[in-house]
Amino acid sequence: MGLRMIDSVSDPNVADQEPFLTAWMRAVLIIVVPIALLCVILVYGWGASPRPCKVAFPMWIGCTLGKFETLTSGVIAAFAAWFAGWAALRSARLQINAQGKAESRQAAIRVDNFARALHAELADLVARCCFDTEVRWHTYLPANAQGSLVEHELRSFAPAQPTIFANSSGDLALLGEDAPLRLVQFYNSLTALRRDIGDIADGLTGNPANPKLVRRVAQRFLFTLRPGLDALRALSPLVPNSEDVERTAIGAYDANRQGGPPPDGTLRDRIERLLKSTNTGRQ
Repeated sequence: MGLRMIDSVSDPNVADQEPFLTAWMRAVLIIVVPIALLCVILVYGWGASPRPCKVAFPMWIGCTLGKFETLTSGVIAAFAAWFAGWAALRSARLQINAQGKAESRQAAIRVDNFARALHAELADLVARCCFDTEVRWHTYLPANAQGSLVEHELRSFAPAQPTIFANSSGDLALLGEDAPLRLVQFYNSLTALRRDIGDIADGLTGNPANPKLVRRVAQRFLFTLRPGLDALRALSPLVPNSEDVERTAIGAYDANRQGGPPPDGTLRDRIERLLKSTNTGRQ
């Protein structure tokens, strides 16, 4: 998991074992003690009897049991009931432990699958923000940058609505201490970007956006990169082959790149390079 979040699941060999000495000690106490008690009672009764049995093994056992038939049968019945109760309790305990371990394993699998799905969606959205910033929006970041965009062109850069994250708010706590906060920070920045694009596009009324508004959108794109990078780093320990997923995500956008090959490095390397080049990303 992955989750990795439940210690008993991370090492099933250890989780399934039970202390050897403790189990044997319980068996000795439950089986030997009643037998010893029975013997003490019978020997005491045999010795105190006015007509004691002859000391001839093993005849004295039958003699003593016959003389104290009621007491013997009661002790044997009590011992049988005691042993049956212990066996039932032992069986129930083993069943409860097995059920608990199975539920723990299932929980770990659910966390693992949830982290994988969430990371895949996150990698795609962060890759889109990185790609758009590299290809278009970084040129509008300088204060003196000039440029304009018409409404339909501006709306085409609006990021997609997340689906997995939007429907998993109750499960974020399963991801540990750091990942939920990093995810929320990124998706909040993504929401701000989408909101500004929509507000600016709604107010254009047929006129192109002026350089000031275009720069505002460019800054919003930039402000998604640091939270996106932090979210990828926080979630990746829970996802096997997370770098392969991120490489595939940015590669899908690079396949449509025009005007030269994509920058070198992984998705995280490219985000770091953008943040350093602009020197305005949130550190």
